[in-house]
Amino acid sequence: MIYTGTGDEGKTWIGRMRVGKDCEFVELVGDLDETVSLLGTIVARYPETREEIEPLMRLLMDVSSYIGTGGKRYPEFRIEEWERRIDELWKEASDLNRFILRFTDPVASEVHLARAVLRRAERRYVEAMKNHPWLDREVLKLLNRLSDYLFALARAINKRRGGKEVYY
Repeated sequence: MIYTGTGDEGKTWIGRMRVGKDCEFVELVGDLDETVSLLGTIVARYPETREEIEPLMRLLMDVSSYIGTGGKRYPEFRIEEWERRIDELWKEASDLNRFILRFTDPVASEVHLARAVLRRAERRYVEAMKNHPWLDREVLKLLNRLSDYLFALARAINKRRGGKEVYY
């Protein structure tokens, strides 16, 4: 059964803690969930993106689990691996010295939207770190790199599909 009624009073569970649905952790996990949902929609609509997006989705779910368990389930990741992927995508898309207003390709535009939502999760993580010292700085660094990855991926997809970058 999907409904239990336990959230009807504006409370939910984070790990073993009962918290308000407006709790910073609920907001943060919600932003991660929104990012994963957006990425899932992209993969469903454009299956050719699966290999580049699904590993990121799994890692974001691991980060959500880390937060939801109060740090008990630390995600496995290598920052260097994501940096290598970013560098490859950046070379594919070419250097950039201006702000991008938008992409003309719809797939790239959707990836760019997911990046913006992930940046919001990153900002919420920074805020949560102020009150919860168990939140690891390496996870913050990871969220930053994953946002960078989505930006580089959007640019590469845009170029692969013949799109243009519209500059500010």
